Amino acid sequence: MTNTPPPYDAAPGPGEEPRSPGSAPEETALLRPPERRVSGRAVGVWTLRLLFGSVLTLALFSALAWGASTLPWGWIPTWAKDRAWLLPVLYLVYALSKVAIVPSWRYRVHRWEVTDDVIYTRTGWVSRSWQLVPVNRLQTVDHTQGWLERVFDVATLEVQTASYAGSSTIEGLDAEEARRLSEELAVRAGTLRDDAT
Repeated sequence: MTNTPPPYDAAPGPGEEPRSPGSAPEETALLRPPERRVSGRAVGVWTLRLLFGSVLTLALFSALAWGASTLPWGWIPTWAKDRAWLLPVLYLVYALSKVAIVPSWRYRVHRWEVTDDVIYTRTGWVSRSWQLVPVNRLQTVDHTQGWLERVFDVATLEVQTASYAGSSTIEGLDAEEARRLSEELAVRAGTLRDDAT
């Protein structure tokens, strides 16, 4: 009978990459998108937030353009005074594009999932952020609902661990689902901590 060494003791063959112990191909976990989307009503909240911010900024740019073109400020070049109206017009085009695109894009990208032992979120606009927060590390679970969220019956769930990097926020959840999740996570985190001691 011949003794064969374990796979991690064997030298890699020609063209093979060395493997560390326990790194068999079937043990590799694939990062998949979380299963759940936020509530579709969150698009309304995000759209109105962007709209309110855009209107205020447009008013500021319009006042600035009016001041630059009419007030006797000698330090502003003539070409800038003549084209001051371009500032609010360009911002208006940018703001309308942003309001039309960002909320629906955010809805398509933002996902979440809560399993038995982890809270898994994906967020981002241009760059993506994938976050896994272990349930047994939770310290606080916050369920908040601003006035605009109350109008659309959505809420925000924020979970925090001892480290800032371990905290996660899920915006745009259905209000009832956020309440139920916050209670469930608080109970589950307490149970897992008790089991670990």
